[in-house]
Parts: sequence; structure tokens; C-alpha cells
Amino acid sequence: MLRGELGLTADEIRTLFRGEVTSPDDYEYCEEMLAIYEQKLSRVNEQIEALQEWKKTLERQISITRGKKVTS
Repeated sequence: MLRGELGLTADEIRTLFRGEVTSPDDYEYCEEMLAIYEQKLSRVNEQIEALQEWKKTLERQISITRGKKVTS
């Protein structure tokens, strides 16, 4: 599980966003909320980058493993 390395699982993230029922259209400009959203976006981007690297690693491992398969 990537949780230890990346923080939240996809299911946990979905659960958190279900709680985000208030649209930014429903409230006035707030510097603190903007900072929170920017921090969240930054963390999501970091996690996406880590997942993309992990995906490349797995794809490489799969390719190497398939290349070692002995066909008869």
C-alpha cells in the first residue's frame, strides 16, 4: 500500500471530498481558504508525481519480468 509513502489512499481522498459540500461560489473571498486550497493542490501534485514514478517503476518491472518468461 502506498499510504505510508504518499499519505491518504484514493478511497480516503474520495471520502474527504464528499465532505466538501460548499462550493467556493457560496462564500466570500477568504485568504485562509485560498491558502488551504493551494496547499491541498500542491500536495495532490506531489502525490501524482510520486504515483507516476511508481507507475514507471512497475511498468519497467513488468516488462523485465515478461522478458524473462521462458516460452516452450
